[in-house]
Amino acid sequence: MSSSALQPDLSHLDREKVLARYAVHSRTEILFLLRTIKQRKLLVNLDLPGTRQIVVTSLIAINANSNTLILDVARGDALNQELLSGKGAEFITQLDGVTISFATGPVTLCDYDKLPALRIALPKS
Repeated sequence: MSSSALQPDLSHLDREKVLARYAVHSRTEILFLLRTIKQRKLLVNLDLPGTRQIVVTSLIAINANSNTLILDVARGDALNQELLSGKGAEFITQLDGVTISFATGPVTLCDYDKLPALRIALPKS
């Protein structure tokens, strides 16, 4: 029996309702989760909408004052250009077996410790 047979067939709206029940809205809790991801050096996927492209990266800095996250750049100029196209991405990782994800909005290029890096906004939930 495939694992998909065990999962209910949810419409997009039903899926959003289910996910909303587990969303974290507390800034303190969001920062705690992100700091844990950074400290454990967990790999993060940036899933590009409308494509099959996934960039594997890591969280290298959190700036709570400017509400930004700094991530390692992709390992290819084409992938970096796709990320910077303005379409945004979805941030996805696993923390203790729980999926942590959020839509990033625009991704911008920046310098971090004199090296190129990616900057995204701190999520609101």
